[in-house]
Amino acid sequence: AAQALRSGAPGLERLGALEYLAAGARAVWVADAEPQRVVVFTPPDHVKILGPDDALEGGDLLPGFRCVVREVFV
Repeated sequence: AAQALRSGAPGLERLGALEYLAAGARAVWVADAEPQRVVVFTPPDHVKILGPDDALEGGDLLPGFRCVVREVFV
């Protein structure tokens, strides 16, 4: 699942991600435009924060997908 964080909604990223994971999602990407970051949630409770220069990769879910985080916000 992928989710864009609404402005002024701090903390909701984790709640939304947990709902997706509870429903069976294998990964949730939450894009936050203000700091240009993507937070990657994977079960059971792993969280990885990617900054603008980091690469977002699809792994087993989207083989071959790779994107630099700052490009998500262009």
